[in-house]
Amino acid sequence: MSDLPSSEAQVTKQPVRKGVIALYMLVFAIGGGWLGYGVFDGWHWQNVEQHWASTDGTIETAYVHEAMSRHVNWETGWTYSYSVNGQKYEAKSTALNNAYFVHMFSSRQRAEADEYTRPVGSSVSVYYDPAEPKHSVLDFPPDSSQVWPLELFTLSLSALCIGVAILGAFALVKAIRNRQSDA
Repeated sequence: MSDLPSSEAQVTKQPVRKGVIALYMLVFAIGGGWLGYGVFDGWHWQNVEQHWASTDGTIETAYVHEAMSRHVNWETGWTYSYSVNGQKYEAKSTALNNAYFVHMFSSRQRAEADEYTRPVGSSVSVYYDPAEPKHSVLDFPPDSSQVWPLELFTLSLSALCIGVAILGAFALVKAIRNRQSDA
């Protein structure tokens, strides 16, 4: 004779923890929405910046810093000044959309070499938002054909997260209805 409980005793219903399931669904929905928003926001700014006005600017400082990511990356940046309608502005090249990773490198040496492509005091073209001239960039986004696989992956992941949240919501509603009908 075995000391194990009978098979009938082993099959006990665990109560559905609706709060935990709802929290997971909410996290998936928010995460999926955030990923999707990031892609669409990037596309928006890429399109908008293509139509910005340009003016001459001057490189004030150049710098290389370690960028935050899973792998060690080095980013080149510049502080530059420019004038629009007599108003002087100063900006960083990495302020908007992280400069689209145009000046991101895997080694510090390559980043430092890139730093010297725009020496301090040199003239540069600055592209600015005519409606808000304080928003400006030195570089337009890269050709979208270079980044579309990443954007497609991100949108797919976003859709998957939102889909899991929707399916989870249906399962939760079904579990609640079944529990109410059992009572």
